[in-house]
Parts: sequence; structure tokens; C-alpha cells
Amino acid sequence: MRRRSGSVALVVLGLLMAGCGSHQEASGTITAAAAVESGSEAQEDNSIEENGGNITGDNNELSKETLETTVLKTAGESPETAPMLSGEIHMENPSWDYYSLEVSEPAASPLSLVKLTEEANQITDTEAWFEKNNLTTDVENTGNYTCDILTGEGGEPYLIRVTKKESGESYILNFSDYQFANDFKESDAFIVRQTIRSAQVKDDILYLSIGHLTYAETSPHNAYVAAVDLKQGKLLWKSRPLVSNARNFVIKGDVLLCGYGFTAEPDNLYQLDLATGQVIAQLPLKSKADYLILKDDTLYVRTYNTDYTFRVE
Repeated sequence: MRRRSGSVALVVLGLLMAGCGSHQEASGTITAAAAVESGSEAQEDNSIEENGGNITGDNNELSKETLETTVLKTAGESPETAPMLSGEIHMENPSWDYYSLEVSEPAASPLSLVKLTEEANQITDTEAWFEKNNLTTDVENTGNYTCDILTGEGGEPYLIRVTKKESGESYILNFSDYQFANDFKESDAFIVRQTIRSAQVKDDILYLSIGHLTYAETSPHNAYVAAVDLKQGKLLWKSRPLVSNARNFVIKGDVLLCGYGFTAEPDNLYQLDLATGQVIAQLPLKSKADYLILKDDTLYVRTYNTDYTFRVE
């Protein structure tokens, strides 16, 4: 069964979800962030959320000197061995296109996805799909850290709280620089605000998907995945845009599986190299992927109007 999340009051921040995974509202129902789709293909649980239409940034960006002091808690420790960062770290956005801290070729080979089933769904039967297949969006965080997606100013999820499992110490990663790309009209601000949709920790690396849910032509630099080294609070890479607007993603070995699509736009299942974020394979789908769930060696993919299963090899 799917996990139902409650809400926890923070002083300023609203906790959206306990543990990492796709963003769900406190009611526990399946909902999406602000979405604009055509009337015939609008998903039953998407909605346009207006927030005044104003672009609100976060002005508490840390200076380089401040960031350097937060990286190390104990004098003499190297960033690689520092047990925990502290406070709030403002994550600068280095590029609206593909970015990698270190230039390298993809190391992973694409997974073999053998299609087992392809069935039309009833569009509104998402809950039944979860129950019939005994699926959950819960994810396992590996390594020394866990994470929580938090809301910030305007009630939008652009913050992630990272907590060290052993000590309970935590710090905040602030992704407010990632909310609004440089390619939209101010009048469209309320529909192109990019929010964190899903997050997961694997081996002390945080992977997260960010994007809006409207037409790419309205603001095309969106819907990507990013990776952050949690020991240093440093961005490792950002994928190219338009690869991930599903509500979650899946990590299998050295590959990250995600989905992107929209009305009158190509609908694809993408494979990213986990080390570099580069696309190493893509597979066309009949409509936009909403959920990707890996159970044993079977990948369940729920799209707007079609349900798939693939054997992962």
C-alpha cells in the first residue's frame, strides 16, 4: 500500500514529507504541483496553484567565506571526512543547461528493459493501480543520511533538510535559485515556478528532480535531475532539461530512470548515468509518465493513459 504522510509544523518551514521520495500533500492523496494541461488530457489530480504571480527569491545567500566555514565543523578535517555541514546552504544554480562539476564520459551501460505488459488504464484509477500491484512510493536511503522535502516562502517545496542518521544533526539545502529559469514571461510566473518533486539519498549522494508542470514552450529550462555530494554540500551535476517531470524516479545500480512528457510533447522514459547525469538511453511511451516503481526486477510505469511493466536486465 502507498505511504500516507502527515504534516509536521516547523517554525518557518512546512514539512511536506517524512523521508525522501515524491512530493505528496499532507492529506496523502495523489496530487501534482501546479499543472496546466489541455482539457481532454488534464490529469484528474493536477491543479493550477496561484501564488500571487510574483517571483520571490531568497536573499540569505551564503557568502563564499560563510560557506567555507559551514563545510567543516572541526578544524583540520577535510571536506571528505567532515561528519556534517551545518545551518542553511544556498545552492547556486551554475547553469540552466547540462552541468557537471567534473567533465567525464558516462560510466554506466543502459539497462535492458524488456516490455512485459502494456494496458490502457482508466486515467482516474491510480489508487487501484497501486493497490492491485501492491506498490509504494517509499524509497530506501542508503549511506549516512536521510532527507526531507520542505516548503519555503510561498509554500513551495524548494528546500531539503539533510539529517545524519547516527547523530541526528541536520542542515538545509536551499534551492530557491532553481525556481525560475531565465526564459519565461513574468505574467506566467505562477505556472512556471519549479519545485522539488522527488528526492533520494544513495551512498551519501542526494538525487532530486525539479521542474514545473506546464508546456515546455512556456519555460523550457525545467524538468531535470540534480546530484549533490552531502559531505560537502556541493552540486555534482545537473541533467539536461526536459527529462524528468514524473512524480518520482528510480535508481537501479548505476542508472537513474526518470520520465518526461506532456500534451503535444514527446513522452519518454529516460535512463541517466548516475555518475554524470548524462542521458544514456530513452524509450518512447504512449503518454506522460506519472510514476515509476521498481519492485524486484520489474519496473512498473504508470502514465496518463497507459500502464506498463518492464523486466529490468
